[in-house]
Amino acid sequence: MVSLGSQVVAPEPSVSLRSRFRWQVFGVAAVALAADVVAKMVGVSTLTDGPVNLPGPLDLRLVRNSGVAFGVGSGLPVGLVIGATAAVTILLAVMIWRGGFPPLAGGLILGGAIANVLDRIGDGVVIDVFDLGWWPTFNLADVWITLGVAAVMLVAARAPAEPSETAS
Repeated sequence: MVSLGSQVVAPEPSVSLRSRFRWQVFGVAAVALAADVVAKMVGVSTLTDGPVNLPGPLDLRLVRNSGVAFGVGSGLPVGLVIGATAAVTILLAVMIWRGGFPPLAGGLILGGAIANVLDRIGDGVVIDVFDLGWWPTFNLADVWITLGVAAVMLVAARAPAEPSETAS
């Protein structure tokens, strides 16, 4: 508080809460996007000779996925798939920008979605590199989106219920 004679003035916050939220989302999205891009680059450069079997359940395998989730829609025209995934990503970005998601969850979802759209724009496919054997091959962007959606669901499940209106 600053005293100006008889008037007490509260200092203005240097960054509004909404602006801080947006920077948090942007930061998480940028890190998620960068990690996915690096993982895909490493996968493309090192897995061309075939899969790498790692100890444990995870192997590395280069797959070029022309479809969307789990390869669904792999026969659709590339332009349609790119347009649809870009439109969904833009819709998500608007929802996240308006504060509809927790910052970490929103950033993970947005970073993963942007990473897959950018990957697809290059040659019409998304690079997948992680293989569990019993699950379709996936990439870090898929992990980020899944974790972000799970976080949103967890927050929604823990939110207090809205009081219902009862008819009198």
